[in-house]
This record gives sequence, structure tokens and C-alpha cells, in this order.
Amino acid sequence: MHVEMSALVELTNEKGIPLEQLIQAIEVGVLTAYNQTDEAKRHAHAVLNRESGEIQILIPQFNEIGEKSVMSKICLRVSLVLPHQQLDK
Repeated sequence: MHVEMSALVELTNEKGIPLEQLIQAIEVGVLTAYNQTDEAKRHAHAVLNRESGEIQILIPQFNEIGEKSVMSKICLRVSLVLPHQQLDK
């Protein structure tokens, strides 16, 4: 999933909200939607890359003694349309 960062900046300027607050809200929304899928994994979290706009679900992998060893990435095939980007109907 990819978000156009310039559009987010523009939206925060228009609405007068901090960029980080909007990014965190998007991450929470994406994670909430992911957690409602049948494939959802425990301890997953969503991360929006502040430079590229790419959103990923990261899932920690644990070794046999419970230590976090690596992070798996899930690619999302979802499109986020911001209000000013809506298609004409």
C-alpha cells in the first residue's frame, strides 16, 4: 500500500493537524483493518514510511526461547484515496 506523502502534507496544512498525528491515525486504521482479516497475526503493527509513503504490516518472528528474531513484512494491495483525490463519478 502506498500513500502520496505530498497529499498528506497538503491535507494536514488544509485541516491544521500535525502530520505525525495523521500518519499515526492511518497506521492505526490499517492495523485495525488487518486485524479483522482471517490471516491476521498476533503482535503485528503497521508502519508508514515517512519518505516513500509505503505502508507495511510488520510481524515479529520469535525464536524457540521467545526472543524476537526477525520481522516479516506483508505487502498490502490496497489503495488509499484522500478526499481531494476522489475520482469523478
